[in-house]
Amino acid sequence: DLDRKKRRLGSVGDMSSDAKKQKSIVESIVAPKYDQSHPQQKKITNAMTAMLCLDGHPVNLVNGDGFKHLMETVDPRYTIPAPSTFQRTHIPKMKQAVEARLQEKLQNLKKNEISVAFSTDGLDAHDAQRSAIYDFSIYFLEGTTLQCETLYVKKLQSPVTSLVIKTFLI
Repeated sequence: DLDRKKRRLGSVGDMSSDAKKQKSIVESIVAPKYDQSHPQQKKITNAMTAMLCLDGHPVNLVNGDGFKHLMETVDPRYTIPAPSTFQRTHIPKMKQAVEARLQEKLQNLKKNEISVAFSTDGLDAHDAQRSAIYDFSIYFLEGTTLQCETLYVKKLQSPVTSLVIKTFLI
């Protein structure tokens, strides 16, 4: 239980002398949690979704006691969505937004200036399963500036052969 662990840990990271003082009546009043449509709830959820996607964290990270404690410290009014909500709702919405942004970028390129290249890249994950991480990226010129967008990333199990890579690309 998170509350039990918090009591056992005390005020971890709070070394101020004020930490042992009794709270005032105003400080003791619990503010209500944000509604799902509240701008701050949406802002934090979007940032959390981006973190999960950009850093490759599993969605069940949000169930961890340490993560819950962190979020309670950051904003006690915030309600962390369930991992299934990230998988079914927030991550697909972010994917659609990124795809739409990339599609708009590519459509806005002048037809006579379109130069596109695709690439794959592999990175040995050095984990116990001997897996590798591969990405599929697009490179294009926007004016004179080279742009790169990652289209797809996947963890492949070892041994990584040409047949395994082929299934990733198809």
